[in-house]
Amino acid sequence: MDPGQWPGDPATRAAIQADWDPLHGDRRQEIVFIGVEMDEAGLRRRLDACLLTPEEVGLALEDPFPPWRLETGETAPEAG
Repeated sequence: MDPGQWPGDPATRAAIQADWDPLHGDRRQEIVFIGVEMDEAGLRRRLDACLLTPEEVGLALEDPFPPWRLETGETAPEAG
């Protein structure tokens, strides 16, 4: 979302800026686990084991999606 479209109240704007990524903007995914007596440390270890290593991230995978087109037919600019 363009910063000009953000809500006007300072608390909400600060929350958005806290999660802002220089490359991807405000795009993100979140997962929430709710439970009683959960093994948080164990869960974090198992989830962290699913993450790509820096070497795996460096393997340039081909993007299966075509470039996004604006209504004008122009290619959308890179986020940032």
